[in-house]
Amino acid sequence: MDLRNLPISAFIAPDGSNRQAVAPLLEEALQLALDYTSHASDLPPLPDGPPPLPAPSLPEQGLPAPELLVHLRTLVTASMHAAHPGYIGHMDSLPTTMSLVGDLLSAALNNNMLSVEMSPAFSRLEWATLRELAQLFGLGARAGGLLLSGGSLANLEALAIARNHVLGVRDGALTSLGTRPVLFASEAAHTSLQKAAMLLGLGSQAVIPVPIDETGHLDVHRLPTLIEQAQARGERPFCVVATAGTTVAGLIDPLAAIADVAQRYGLWFHVDAAYGGALIFSRQLRQRLAGIEQADSLTFNPQKWLYVAKTCAMLLLRDKELFTRAFHIPAPYMGQHPEEDDPDAPPNLGEIGLQGTPTATSSSSGSRSSTWGGAATLSWSRKPVA
Repeated sequence: MDLRNLPISAFIAPDGSNRQAVAPLLEEALQLALDYTSHASDLPPLPDGPPPLPAPSLPEQGLPAPELLVHLRTLVTASMHAAHPGYIGHMDSLPTTMSLVGDLLSAALNNNMLSVEMSPAFSRLEWATLRELAQLFGLGARAGGLLLSGGSLANLEALAIARNHVLGVRDGALTSLGTRPVLFASEAAHTSLQKAAMLLGLGSQAVIPVPIDETGHLDVHRLPTLIEQAQARGERPFCVVATAGTTVAGLIDPLAAIADVAQRYGLWFHVDAAYGGALIFSRQLRQRLAGIEQADSLTFNPQKWLYVAKTCAMLLLRDKELFTRAFHIPAPYMGQHPEEDDPDAPPNLGEIGLQGTPTATSSSSGSRSSTWGGAATLSWSRKPVA
């Protein structure tokens, strides 16, 4: 790469030769972050009007660093401020300091979690951390998980694995079934389920809405009738989705009762606990998640109640081997597979997930959350709280 026409601070030289030129820029950026985070209460939770954005056209030459920092200060001021004491949003929080540190350092490393070879530390850290979280939810000794860039993607991959595993269509077309696959979810469930059904070739109407009862929870007494009606129509039920923390009201469906129905009819049981899953860390409130330990798959977003920087979402499976058996697409360019020699070693995460280039940071691409900062926060939070 010819760097002669670039500013001396455009990259940090691996030999440290331009450290003195780069340090002031990083220090000013860090100062901007500190100024904002320590004075967020001086700003309104939301700006009064549309932000004054920079010129819409892309310049032929990059702007100098001082000018870019001016634009950054404007954008910071014009943003939503979740750290403000008057902010009452129920799903967006300020991140912990360690989560910010993790994002910064993982961005500097810029490891690609496509394969273990390209992220030898982060791949192992993710695999081990999510296995421990799966144990915390009570999913059993064979459980494990994968980080994704949002609960919607986690739900999508969960339904893909459920479809492939239950219906046996991993390598074949849906038309080979001769019947229409359907799943069931509360009418208050997240819209990502309908989107997932569309992407999976099932159609949004394949998500059969289960009415809610007078308290707003999935009416589990109506569920068996709906399943049997679908069977009578010649459809093929394959999954039931329960919600642990609805988007609007934060309600938790009767997980244990829904799990019983799913087991009775031989259906996959998925729990969308993106919002409410953090209750598992509370001694007093974790009983509200009773039945979640029976899930075949589970979506959980630490970016909500655990104060981890976006994006941090995960899919946990009762049997982590299904990531490979029901979803694995091998890519020979990813190199060796360490799990072949060590059953506790992680697979190449890019081969078992939806994302082809997952990274160890959310700030650079949004494709995977801060594995480093997130894991540090989760480890700090591992002990249950009151």
